[in-house]
Amino acid sequence: MNKLIIGFKGTNNFSSEVARLISTNALLLTNSFSGSERDINSIKSDESTVFLIGLNPALTNSIVLERQAKKGDSALLTVLPINTLSDNLSDLGVKNEINDCPSNYLCNSAYYKLLEKFNGNALLIHVPNKKHFDPETLNKFVAFIKKI
Repeated sequence: MNKLIIGFKGTNNFSSEVARLISTNALLLTNSFSGSERDINSIKSDESTVFLIGLNPALTNSIVLERQAKKGDSALLTVLPINTLSDNLSDLGVKNEINDCPSNYLCNSAYYKLLEKFNGNALLIHVPNKKHFDPETLNKFVAFIKKI
C-alpha cells in the first residue's frame, strides 16, 4: 500500500515526532488553518492512503481513530477499514477507540481536506503527549502503521 504519513509542525507537538518515527519522509503541516490548507493543496494525490497523526493532550497511553471529519453541516467519512484497524491494534495491546464526534479544531479541518483530496482514503489518528505514551505502546503503534 502506498501511504503518506502526516503530522503537525511544532517543537511541542508530539505528532511530528510520531509521524517521523513511522516514516522519515513524513510531511509536517503548518500549525494554522490557512497554512495546513496550503500544505495539503500542494500534496500530489498519487499516494493511495494518508495517515494524519494529531495530538490530543487529554489521552493517556491510548489512541483515537477518527471515523469522520466535519465542516459545517457536511461530514466526510474514511473509507479505510477502521473497525479492523482498531481490532488489530487491540490485539497488539494498543488501547484505542473509534470516535464519531469530531472536534472543530485544526486536526478536523486538515482531516476534512485530506478526505476530500484522497476520496476518503485517509485516517486521522490522535495520540497522547509524549509523557503519556509509554515507549512500548508507542513502538507497537509505530510498527503497526509501518506494516500496513
